[in-house]
Amino acid sequence: MFLNEMQVGKSIEIFVYRSGYKYRLVSKLEDVNEDNFSISLIANRTKVFHFQDTDKIEIIYRINHQLWRWKNLRAKVIILDGSRVHHFTLTGSSEGEKFNRRNAFRVFMGEDITLTYYVMNLVEKKTEDSEYEEDTLIGEIEYETKHCLGFIKDLSENGVGIFSNNVFNIGDELEFILDTPFGMLKCKAEVVRTTRESHGLYQNFYGCIFTTTSKNLVKYIYTLQRKRLGNMKG
Repeated sequence: MFLNEMQVGKSIEIFVYRSGYKYRLVSKLEDVNEDNFSISLIANRTKVFHFQDTDKIEIIYRINHQLWRWKNLRAKVIILDGSRVHHFTLTGSSEGEKFNRRNAFRVFMGEDITLTYYVMNLVEKKTEDSEYEEDTLIGEIEYETKHCLGFIKDLSENGVGIFSNNVFNIGDELEFILDTPFGMLKCKAEVVRTTRESHGLYQNFYGCIFTTTSKNLVKYIYTLQRKRLGNMKG
């Protein structure tokens, strides 16, 4: 598949490798050409995501049940039809390669973990110059940080399987820290699959894809793999 075969309006995944961390971003295609494309501006509230010249950028695009990947891109903000967008230019081949997430090695972990998640609350407040009780209220969104226990079933470079008694929905973001020989690895993952599945005291299973990880995660996975293989030989 070639880059210009991607369809405007479809979603696209962007992976950014920066300073030892891997970030996953998702946006919508706004314009597609032979060796470049534009997506809806990636921003969190009023903060725009800024790509750096030293970033290693990859994209993944799905058509039917097949994933396609392109590497070696550069990104910047431009104006398209009067609106700011993120614009990407290929520095390599315009022909993508087939990609399968399942090819990433997945290792059993079996470890209890503390999960951090956020609950969105709408807080009603009166305007500062309010004089009367019937004055209009202003709704402000506040995020409350919460924690719960979980159990990591398995782990790969791309994602993680987690058991928990808390109810999460597809799209929810979870955070946790792995205590490894390579340091404390901070991980953020987005829930992409939910099933009713029991493990010990836990009743829910969540398949998650990483949105932020450390480059040392791969080293840790390989260490676990060698340990498991060593135990099997023993």
